[in-house]
Amino acid sequence: MRASGLTCVHITVGAVGTTAPDTAFTRTMRDLDRWEGEIDRHPAVFARIRTVQDFAAAKAAGRTGLLFGFQDAVAFETDLARLESFHRHGVRIVQPTYNRRNLLGDGCMEPANAGLSRAGVAAIERMNALGILVDLSHCGRQTAADAIRVSTRPVAFTHTGCAAVIDHPRHRTDAELRAVADKGGLAGIYVMPYLSGGRQPTGEDVVRHLEHALNVGGRGATWRSAPTAVFRRLP
Repeated sequence: MRASGLTCVHITVGAVGTTAPDTAFTRTMRDLDRWEGEIDRHPAVFARIRTVQDFAAAKAAGRTGLLFGFQDAVAFETDLARLESFHRHGVRIVQPTYNRRNLLGDGCMEPANAGLSRAGVAAIERMNALGILVDLSHCGRQTAADAIRVSTRPVAFTHTGCAAVIDHPRHRTDAELRAVADKGGLAGIYVMPYLSGGRQPTGEDVVRHLEHALNVGGRGATWRSAPTAVFRRLP
């Protein structure tokens, strides 16, 4: 990672899907404790990322920043005190939903495509107040549209593709990409089989989606994402 010049890695922590809330909370706290421990054990390698200034500090020190985030809100849902606790433990990115429905809204695989619930609105308002980035990558279309409207801060599709290039529930329409860009947010293009309709994606596939997203949202609103990276062995 040092040789690549990578400044920061977004670490997914916590549970997704139908995990019971108390179990999800416990599992998420355990994940956070584990990663906090890795930072403490390897202070010359890793740095905590909790503020904008932390990015520059990590880069200047030659350390890789670790930024904690959720793929699902199941660990707190309607309990916003838990959300505040997670924020105190360094969580700075939260997806309201994963692929399925939860108490905040519908995920991208839900056929009903219901929008953001009242609990979802309250959660996004609290995320805005705390400075947590709202990530809509797995949200259903209406839930994403509602979240973009409700949020007073920029939102993001941190890892997605372009529906106009390959139509897939995980990919975003041009209207969605423009809406996020207009909000001051960003869209990240991932490397997943969905980019190419099921086969192993190539560099050309990634470029096709990147170019389309750039043409729709602009250079400042698009980046290349790598959500499938895994730490096989810590230093």
